[in-house]
Amino acid sequence: MWIVQKNNPIEAPVSIKSQKTQTSQPKDETANWQTYRNEKYGFEFKYPNNFLYDEDIAGSENTLYSITFGLPYKEVFGEEHPNYKTAQGIEFIINKKASNLENFIQDDKGAVVGVEDSTEKLGETRVLNFPAQIMKYCNMGGYCDKAIYFTDNRYIYSIKYPISDSVIDQKIFNQILSTFKFTN
Repeated sequence: MWIVQKNNPIEAPVSIKSQKTQTSQPKDETANWQTYRNEKYGFEFKYPNNFLYDEDIAGSENTLYSITFGLPYKEVFGEEHPNYKTAQGIEFIINKKASNLENFIQDDKGAVVGVEDSTEKLGETRVLNFPAQIMKYCNMGGYCDKAIYFTDNRYIYSIKYPISDSVIDQKIFNQILSTFKFTN
């Protein structure tokens, strides 16, 4: 008796040709944004086309210059503001140089006594290779701002923005910050 086994054909290996895939550069979402440039203090950054800005709206004895970027006040609140074009947004402040960054942050926090309910250090980062402190300030109503402080040994810079994404989207803030540079 013979047993015959049917052979299964062996498939020949398939030749896979390597295809060159083009690695595309990530799209620069800020490419068509407007650029704000300040010649006096030597910096610039990009901001979304639908944002407006108000200059020198905040002040304390340490403030040399401030600018706030955000959505149009009327778009957010339904009416014009008598003094401001923007609703609450990203505030960029140039301050006089203090003895050190930690002392300045403590003084800056103390400048709004009665408004701030809690302060929390969130960590450290770098802005243009300068060490920076990240702080969170909340008022009694639960409204919170995040602030990034750094110094280039000429000035102390503070960049403050509302934590709520309904006011300023975190992604938008990060994109704006990523375009910040000194020009002199």
